[in-house]
Amino acid sequence: MRHYLTNTASLDQQPGHFSADGNAYEITTARPPRPWNNYLWNKEYVSIFSHLAQGESFSQDAMGRRIPLVAARMCFLYDVVYGSCWSANALPDPQASEDFRCIHGRGDSVIESTRHGVKTSFRCFVPEQGRQEIWTLRIENLSERDRHLSVMPMVDTLMDGYDKPQAYYMSSGTFLEELGAVVLQNRVDFEGANPFAYNYLLCNAAVDGFDTAQRDLFGTGTWQRPDAVFQGQLTNSKAEMEKPLLAISVPVTVPAGESVVLQIVVGTALSRDEISEVKLRYMSDVAVEKAHARMMEAIDVDLTGPRFKTPFSDLDVFASQWLPRQISLGARWARVRHNGFRDMVQDIGAMVSWNPESAWVHLQRILSFQHADGHAPRTWLDGKILDKDFSDNHVWIAYTVHQLIMETGDLALLDLEIPFNDGSSASLYEHVKRAVNYLWEDRAQFGLCKIRSGDWNDCMDLTGPKGKGVSIWLSQAWVLANQQFADLARASGRGEDATLAEERGKEMKHNLNTHGWDGRYYVRAFSDTGDVLGSHLNQQGTLFLNTQTWAVLSGSAPAERALQILEESERLLESDIGIRCVKDAYACFDPTVGLMSLKKPGVQENGGVYLHTCTFKLIADCMLKRADAVEKLLLNILPFRQHEVYPRDGEPYVFCNGYYALEGSPRYGKCGQSWGTGTAGWFYTGLLNHVFGLQPEWAGLRVNPCLPPSWTECAVTRKFRETTYEVSYERQGPGTDCRVEIDGQVVENKLLPLAKGQRIEVKVIVS
Repeated sequence: MRHYLTNTASLDQQPGHFSADGNAYEITTARPPRPWNNYLWNKEYVSIFSHLAQGESFSQDAMGRRIPLVAARMCFLYDVVYGSCWSANALPDPQASEDFRCIHGRGDSVIESTRHGVKTSFRCFVPEQGRQEIWTLRIENLSERDRHLSVMPMVDTLMDGYDKPQAYYMSSGTFLEELGAVVLQNRVDFEGANPFAYNYLLCNAAVDGFDTAQRDLFGTGTWQRPDAVFQGQLTNSKAEMEKPLLAISVPVTVPAGESVVLQIVVGTALSRDEISEVKLRYMSDVAVEKAHARMMEAIDVDLTGPRFKTPFSDLDVFASQWLPRQISLGARWARVRHNGFRDMVQDIGAMVSWNPESAWVHLQRILSFQHADGHAPRTWLDGKILDKDFSDNHVWIAYTVHQLIMETGDLALLDLEIPFNDGSSASLYEHVKRAVNYLWEDRAQFGLCKIRSGDWNDCMDLTGPKGKGVSIWLSQAWVLANQQFADLARASGRGEDATLAEERGKEMKHNLNTHGWDGRYYVRAFSDTGDVLGSHLNQQGTLFLNTQTWAVLSGSAPAERALQILEESERLLESDIGIRCVKDAYACFDPTVGLMSLKKPGVQENGGVYLHTCTFKLIADCMLKRADAVEKLLLNILPFRQHEVYPRDGEPYVFCNGYYALEGSPRYGKCGQSWGTGTAGWFYTGLLNHVFGLQPEWAGLRVNPCLPPSWTECAVTRKFRETTYEVSYERQGPGTDCRVEIDGQVVENKLLPLAKGQRIEVKVIVS
């Protein structure tokens, strides 16, 4: 038996490491393989902050209307005596900074470096409330003489759009002397009105210069080398109908051997009074540190959940702390670029496992965008609800509500009223019922669910826009959603609904196995024209991983087929960087598929190692007790694991959406988009509920693990319905059978007893 998951320290040579307490990841070089980002947010504002302080930020209202703020950050220091100039964020020459490190925490980021005998610490965080980010700049004089500096913080802003030659700009910029703030003003659509909005930058120290016009600050220079900055004096420019920015200069004297601290706020406001209130709130060091402490305490509470103990410390930290943080971003901000209904609902389903209270708050907010007929939109943005003709958004509702009810055991939640997007309302139960019924009614050929202009795969946009194409995957997902709805109906005494759902489920399984099976595995879809996709008879796209794993997840595959399709998938899809999501990726445009076939073979959904699909396989492998496959899959997808032949370049502390399988390309094995991916939530559910096997049911928490063969010992502490379980696992044999003991007594049905307010020690012996 081959054991794939070995100690991380022997394989990984990452330019950084988790902190001792796991609360932060320390990047020890200014040049990691690519920008490594942190996300900082509250319910109104989100900020992307790289290891060199680059990244965007914006504010958003409840209907997805946005006010862009940051496009780039710089914080320059200019030595007035010697004329030397550098930045606290190690640009423009990261290698010139001494003792560089960036510490990305679970709510802040700190960049530390030393130049010219001056040590700087540049921290950024987003407070619990408000549309701003706060920079704390600590300047320590390591030299033996006083240092006379001009500190020049500045941000490029997207308030007037991207910088394009000959563009029309509408903002105006000026300095508000009474507030010591540099501001840009523009008309925006925000919070249901059309007010003027301000982007602003201010400091708690006296300001002696400013700029709001890019042309005056830059001269012939760039963002990393503005002429005015490197000449030591801002120009006091006021932007009018030109590309704007925000910059101020603050004179600072730092005595030899001493330190000075500045508080800088970058934000968006809807009035000058709001800017004034922010300045009063954050202008003292004490006030800022209190705001920082409140923010960190709130995150600690939000992330209080299961604690994992595996043979690998990085996995413990990643799963216990960073995965919940990544999922929390998804539950509030989806994939950030827009407010994806399906994305948030799935992440909320994972959040239920450690914070059902917050998950319930998020779920009510998201369900208020559902249509009264049961279907859900793809997103909402710029004040509009956008359906985009996707077919799967509503299938996830049953999954998340089922997770919530099984976790809490609180059937009363099903009767609580939640609005729809037209202002009408219905119970939580009715939201689920209408979603499941909508999909049942929205069927076409072979009695299968319509794919419309995309299901889970947005890029299959030409498969069913005429309403005739059907999705095998969505029909499988419906089988699971329908069964989960039946569980909720039966638990809440709605027997007729449960019986009808179960009858419909049998019919859909029959349709799937009659029309979706090509003799070797499950196909992916049938197009508007009746063409089959994902069959071994095709020339391109001959096998889709998702329909094989979901045949197992949903229980729609007969037992004799379940193992066969996973083994066949591995035989045809495995690569040295992981399991691909499609065999014979589309090499030319297919009008029955659409955008997916325009991507290069090996990119994302078109045959890449797409990690979201891998997490589905992780769960399917666990369900079939394929422990070797579980161990191999963990090795391939964990972000802090570095392949010996193809080093990965993404952030080691969060998941990316996939690894590129571009044959012959320098990007082979490299990472895609980080942070914003459904991989995080599904991996968390797979690890907790299926690898460790702590599965919430209406009757309680059932133990049904599938541990990697090399894990001789592991443990997890998990709270469930106000009972805390300390579960330790011991492997005494090579198999996957287990015995569950409490106080030396065997738990016959492997269902853990509930004891509100108590801690129960559980021992699981795997043999």
